[in-house]
Amino acid sequence: MIRILNACYYVLAVTVYRNWMNSMGVSPYVNRIYSDLTSGLIIFQLYDIIKPGTVDWKRVIQKFNKMRMMMEKIGR
Repeated sequence: MIRILNACYYVLAVTVYRNWMNSMGVSPYVNRIYSDLTSGLIIFQLYDIIKPGTVDWKRVIQKFNKMRMMMEKIGR
């Protein structure tokens, strides 16, 4: 019974957090928290929405090549 309640709480928390991020106006729309946040762009957008001017967008790489990201992870 406790496992079921923990699983329900987890799903509810993820849903609330995802809906909050989308209500803040991030782009692209967040569907799956873990895979959609991997590049960090949405986190940077949230920082900038909450406190404008926090992120220096000139220094942020905004377009990623998935194969390049995989290769960089392998090279580490």
